[in-house]
Amino acid sequence: MSQKETVEKALGNITTESGQKITLIHTVGMFRYEPEGMPPDKYDRNGDGIDDDIYRSNVTTTRNVIATLLNGRPTTDIGIVAFSSIIKEHQFPHFGSYDRAKTLMEEDLQRVATELPNVSAVVLNVPTLDTPAEHDIRPFAQQSETWLPPVQLVDHSLPEILSLGNEGNRGYSDRKTECQIYVLNLIRKKLVIC
Repeated sequence: MSQKETVEKALGNITTESGQKITLIHTVGMFRYEPEGMPPDKYDRNGDGIDDDIYRSNVTTTRNVIATLLNGRPTTDIGIVAFSSIIKEHQFPHFGSYDRAKTLMEEDLQRVATELPNVSAVVLNVPTLDTPAEHDIRPFAQQSETWLPPVQLVDHSLPEILSLGNEGNRGYSDRKTECQIYVLNLIRKKLVIC
């Protein structure tokens, strides 16, 4: 999705009937642990302080998706759901590139959803998902109740996703969603950060 042509090919031919809306769920972009709090030069070739791969998978993909969905659809209701991590809310120093890239992504979504009346967007900050892939990537991570099974992510996010763009839920949502409140309550109970 970081190649504009690929996004245009995948999403550019979507057609809608009058009154229909498009809701795109844009999943989490990559992150990489940064022991020094900054990306090594080999990952930050342009010197902007953000890992280039993380920037591409979070910011560039979002910008390509937004541009493609908006092209030729001035009146179609468009909803964009993006995912981020609760780590971002805590500004964990070893994920600086991820934090900065997600901030840029959120700013883009907020700008578009504020400026265009047919666009609504929400960013859902979620914890680590309890999946086999996460266990493989992070075999020594502390696994706790705050690792959310995918079914609970769906259960706690679906109301927000389904109401996106409806009256009372237009524009950009930066309020705590049901999913975020659920996870934050778990964290407060256990006093752990996942």
